Amino acid sequence: MSRRFVAVALAAAAGLATACHRSASSQAAVAQPLVAAPRPKTPVLFTHPLFAGMRAEPVTADCSRTALVRLAERVRTVEGDVGDVGLLETRNELLPHAASCVGHDTPLDVPWEMLHSAILSLEICTDARQKPGERATRCRRALEIAGRAEQGG
Repeated sequence: MSRRFVAVALAAAAGLATACHRSASSQAAVAQPLVAAPRPKTPVLFTHPLFAGMRAEPVTADCSRTALVRLAERVRTVEGDVGDVGLLETRNELLPHAASCVGHDTPLDVPWEMLHSAILSLEICTDARQKPGERATRCRRALEIAGRAEQGG
């Protein structure tokens, strides 16, 4: 048994010695620099399959003080009831303008953010799932926020 063990150990050692020995061809393969794959000339933009073919145009809106006052007045004059389609249409019309003016690092950032929040909250005024008292309170609060935004924060 010990002779077999010695013979197997010697054969394994000889196999390892030949396997670890570097030849000239293996050194040449290691020394070759890696070649980068060719890149396409135009960058390929990632498009999610759900949005393929859709166009999104950036909204460039007037973010001045007069535009803020005009939108805030329009929000404060809105009155709606449960299921009022006109209120939601007004909300959807004003929302892109207000959203495009948020986060510009200007002195009007806070009023624009308040107005944006008030416009988002207009949906509460028509939400039939809310209790009527709660709905009226939240709607009144959204209109108050719009008024404070109009005054400058």
